[in-house]
Amino acid sequence: MQIDNHILTIGNHTEELPHLARSATVSVWAVPPAYRASGFYVGVYQQGQPEDLPACDYRDAVFVGDLSLPPHPDAIAAELRAVEVEAAKVTLRDIDIASIRSLREYVAAQADAPQFIMDHEDRAKMARGKM
Repeated sequence: MQIDNHILTIGNHTEELPHLARSATVSVWAVPPAYRASGFYVGVYQQGQPEDLPACDYRDAVFVGDLSLPPHPDAIAAELRAVEVEAAKVTLRDIDIASIRSLREYVAAQADAPQFIMDHEDRAKMARGKM
């Protein structure tokens, strides 16, 4: 039983394992073919999560062993990219909020500014004065 390039090999059986950004444990169980055609149940779980166990009758499942599954580089890159995207969204939200105020102040200062913009600016000035 071995893992090579996120492929589990047990005898003649091979199974692709999930690409995770963090290490995990792979548990292998021999189970009846009626439960899994391969005769193996492969559970993958990460630290802090419950162990992934076969749901067949426990008397029919025989524990084969555990292996360590290292993080997959693509999953790590995807997770880092997701963090970068969220940071960019926060930055854009802050820019948008600042822009709205700047645009409102600019439009309200114009001689032909719509009254509703001037009203919003007056309310904003009062609210800022309370801080």
